[in-house]
Amino acid sequence: MKIQNILLPPGRLNRLRRLLLCRNRCRQIPYDEEYWIIQVNGGQKALHWSEEYCQTTPDAKKLKELRNKIVKLVQSKPEYQALPEAVGGYE
Repeated sequence: MKIQNILLPPGRLNRLRRLLLCRNRCRQIPYDEEYWIIQVNGGQKALHWSEEYCQTTPDAKKLKELRNKIVKLVQSKPEYQALPEAVGGYE
């Protein structure tokens, strides 16, 4: 997967979000939402996605797949596995 396939300018992302809301009046609570700032070769991109309106754009799906691959990669490292169990959090 090429990174440039998942990067959207903030204005385009907001337009896509409004389109989804107009097409699909569905809204869910709780929902997944993420905001990333990625720096590559001196450039910076801000990325955001939300599943609040029950649908995810193709670009957001690609970003979520990338996130899942990164999580699996980190969790497979011995340094991560040696960390103590987390304490606290939301129930």
